[in-house]
Amino acid sequence: MKLHHIEPAGAPFRAKGEVIMEATMLFELNDEQRAFQKRVREIYEREVSPLVEEYERKEAFPVQLFPILGAEHLLCLRCPKKYGGLV
Repeated sequence: MKLHHIEPAGAPFRAKGEVIMEATMLFELNDEQRAFQKRVREIYEREVSPLVEEYERKEAFPVQLFPILGAEHLLCLRCPKKYGGLV
């Protein structure tokens, strides 16, 4: 983990000269994670992206995505208990 010093940009709720510590984690994805990332990006670009503006205006969720995301196993993603999940 790498720490950076950041000077606040004059935010009224911070004291002048106050230093904020920001942590940056550097890591690389393995092949399986990169493949998953690529698959999700492709599905997003093909299925989700064309609907964003319309459903943002409607302030609704495009329910027609449920079967698509379900078929791709992208609903109810599970997180191992060791990371705070339920599995």
